Amino acid sequence: QPPDQWLPILKYSAPETVGTAGQLDDATPRLEAISLPRRYDVTQGDLVVQVAPSLAAATTPALEAVKLPEYDSSEAIVSSFLPNVVTYRAFQKLNLADAGMEAELKDLVSEAVQKLSARQNVDGGWGWWGNEESNPYLTAYALFGLSQARQAGFAVNEGSLNSAAAYLAGQIVNPAQVPGDEAWRLNRQAFILFVLADAGQGDTSATVTLYEARDRLA
Repeated sequence: QPPDQWLPILKYSAPETVGTAGQLDDATPRLEAISLPRRYDVTQGDLVVQVAPSLAAATTPALEAVKLPEYDSSEAIVSSFLPNVVTYRAFQKLNLADAGMEAELKDLVSEAVQKLSARQNVDGGWGWWGNEESNPYLTAYALFGLSQARQAGFAVNEGSLNSAAAYLAGQIVNPAQVPGDEAWRLNRQAFILFVLADAGQGDTSATVTLYEARDRLA
């Protein structure tokens, strides 16, 4: 048949990205070995090497990836601003201040905190989206994000934090009352207790009780 009637046969392949990182403290050479699959297609793929003079320089490009997401589930909002809070605190602690970067981080975090606070249900919890029933795990994740933001110096409504903590306190149960096939609830409770402690409203008694039942945790 003529070429214009040929049927192309495409070889199936799955792309894979592998990354490694390290720190150079002196002039000692560093060797990074790259092992390619035996059947590697030499017409595909590339190698990228990046060297940054400091933590700040290496982190800056990543800020583009943690802006507010286009789809704004409550979980996505927390996942977008929590890395920014950690970055902001790290820059301050390591004296790596950058006026432009700090301004951008402050704007991103403040906007996200306001957006998340506006979604809080009247019972103090958060649902996955704007108007859904409160979910204990998601509420703990949201409170953790807001608590971390407050510790970094961002303005967070105290009433919002207290309301969320009160909701989570109502989710704590005695491990003895949790059936064996629902042991996952104890894993979730460990996270809830950690978040309450981080927010300054820990429950020592419930934490000790859960610790005594630690053999049931994952």
